[in-house]
Amino acid sequence: MTLHDATPRARVERHRNPDRWSFPGQRGVKRPPIEAHGRDAFPALVKKPTVRYLSHRFQEPAVNPALSAYGFLALAIISEVTGSSLLQKSEQFSKVLPTLGMAVCFAAAFFFLSQALKVIPLAIAYAIWSGVGIVLTATIGFLVFRQALDTWALFGMSLIVLGTIVLNTMSRSTVH
Repeated sequence: MTLHDATPRARVERHRNPDRWSFPGQRGVKRPPIEAHGRDAFPALVKKPTVRYLSHRFQEPAVNPALSAYGFLALAIISEVTGSSLLQKSEQFSKVLPTLGMAVCFAAAFFFLSQALKVIPLAIAYAIWSGVGIVLTATIGFLVFRQALDTWALFGMSLIVLGTIVLNTMSRSTVH
C-alpha cells in the first residue's frame, strides 16, 4: 500500500471499482492487462539502481583557508629558494639540467604564491615571501656555496626577520 492509497478518497475509489488504480496525479487509471504486469508494466515505477561514486569517500576534510594559504606560501618560498640555488648551479644558464630545474622551481613558486594570494593580501604575502626567502637564500649561500656574510649583512637580515615578525603579530592586515 502506498501513501496515496492511504488517503480516504483512494480507499473508497478502490473499494468501489477494483479494476481502477489511483496514482498520484491521476484519477482512476484503468488497470493494464494481466500480461503487462511486472517490471515492464510501469518502467517509471521501477526503482533504478543508484550509481555511487567513490568521491563521497575521498572528500577533503575541512581545512582553515588561512592555514592552507600559509602552506602554499611556504611551498612558494621553498620553490623560490630552490630555484635561486639552481640559478647559482646553472653557471649563467650554461648547464641544461640546473637551468630546467630552476625554471620549474620558479614556475612552481609563482603558482603557489598565486594560490596563497586567494586568502592572504598581496603586500603581506610578498613581504613574508621576500623576507623569509632572503634569509633562506643567504643561509644556503653560506652553507652550500661558502659565501661569507659580514656583520652588516647579518644585521640587515635580522631587521628583515624582525619586520616579518612585526607584520604577522601586530598588523591587522594579515589573515589569522
